[in-house]
Amino acid sequence: MLKEEFLVLLSNHIWLYLLLALLSFILYFLLFKRYMYTIFDPILFYLVLEFSFWLSDIIFLNLLGYLKIYYLIHFVLSQLFFLLGYYVFKPFKYKINKLKAFQNSIPKNSNYIELIFVISISLYFINQLIVYKYLGIPLLMKSRWETFAKGGGLGIFSRIIQVTRFISVFLLFYYTMYFRNNIMKKFIYTVLWIVIIIFSLLSGSKMGILEIIYICFFAYIYFYKLGINTTNVEKKIKKLVLILLILSIVGALIIVDIGYAIIHNFDKQEIMSFNLDTLLYSLVGIVGRLVMNGYIYILSYPNDAMWNLERGNPFMNLFGGLLAFFRIIPYKDMPIEFGYRIELYHYPNIGYITGPTVHFDVFGLFNFGFFPSLLFAFLVGLLFSLVYNGFYYIKSKNFGYYIFFSAIAFYSLTLPLNVGVTLVYLLNVLIFVPIIFVISRIVSSGAMKSKFKAQNYELHGRFYNNLYEPMEKGGEKNI
Repeated sequence: MLKEEFLVLLSNHIWLYLLLALLSFILYFLLFKRYMYTIFDPILFYLVLEFSFWLSDIIFLNLLGYLKIYYLIHFVLSQLFFLLGYYVFKPFKYKINKLKAFQNSIPKNSNYIELIFVISISLYFINQLIVYKYLGIPLLMKSRWETFAKGGGLGIFSRIIQVTRFISVFLLFYYTMYFRNNIMKKFIYTVLWIVIIIFSLLSGSKMGILEIIYICFFAYIYFYKLGINTTNVEKKIKKLVLILLILSIVGALIIVDIGYAIIHNFDKQEIMSFNLDTLLYSLVGIVGRLVMNGYIYILSYPNDAMWNLERGNPFMNLFGGLLAFFRIIPYKDMPIEFGYRIELYHYPNIGYITGPTVHFDVFGLFNFGFFPSLLFAFLVGLLFSLVYNGFYYIKSKNFGYYIFFSAIAFYSLTLPLNVGVTLVYLLNVLIFVPIIFVISRIVSSGAMKSKFKAQNYELHGRFYNNLYEPMEKGGEKNI
């Protein structure tokens, strides 16, 4: 089914869809309610909201006769097996105000942590500017996925940006919220926030700024468990989150508007123009983005469309990104992403890289078949549970250790959306975060040794000066 055909169905049966979306949201909200700690908990978006629209799209198409009961049954069973895996490592069952504090003091602002921040944010800014200069600005491309599509080793910039962005936001939140900064530091931190927000906007991702809120959430949980979130700190956090939330909505509107203009080859003046029609289109685009969370089902299931594609090697389809990363296979031999393939099937003349994310149930059904895909769904739920729910049980007082596991938990959120891509994200964290930490530790240790030597020389100098000073004046020195 084409996107346009689905939108016509949607407009003709809008009240049916809204009812399905509401009931689906209530269902998933009740399933995950006890494991969400604030309204800004990423579970609300990545599981509750995403799954709600997936279910709504599936049932909607089935009720109107465009989707076989076979696919509906498979979807429901896949969800059940995912939830079984999710509940293996049970999350906390109590609210955030009952999280047990394991320390009652703020982490020491050591040279090591400062160096991690300086190195991370420097690498983030430098690599981002290199990408803009040599590959272009993703926001101004027909598809942001074209940025690193050619390979050639340039993907290293994307990997470094992904990791350093997380660390930078995490530590910037730390320095902004938990320290009484002077005017100069406040100014510097404000500028850094603005630059990070601008980079998130230029990424072309409608989730770019919203992701900043979710990174801050992981930092918030850590400091909450430290028992240092005073009333004043809570007020500062709420203010920051409110600003970021407003900017995320405005940013999404801008991205939808510019994206539409670029795809339809508008000139610069038309792109920069903004009026009521543009605003309404952008708003509809954002709502459409939520509705089209089930876009992979719309393209794949009606008329058994996905079975017209060649399956290929399931192992390569899942782990091709990891194998290409280690150069076990050439980048050019990586399998073409299923989402792009199914988009090309329906729109053969599209001319740029785009397509829906390949949800774990669709990937499993296409690559492994009906029953093996249920086992795959369970394993995805199990891995997600192990990584994400396990994050809440970390009680280490080591700040760097916690940043590392926060990054893993954050990038595990996309596991249900696209397993293969998420595995690459997690690999990036496992490789590049330790490298940054080791470099910071070496530099920090070197700086401490230099400082110690300088202090040593100063002490020795003072000792000998005191020792010989009276003799220079003709007196004697008692030792």
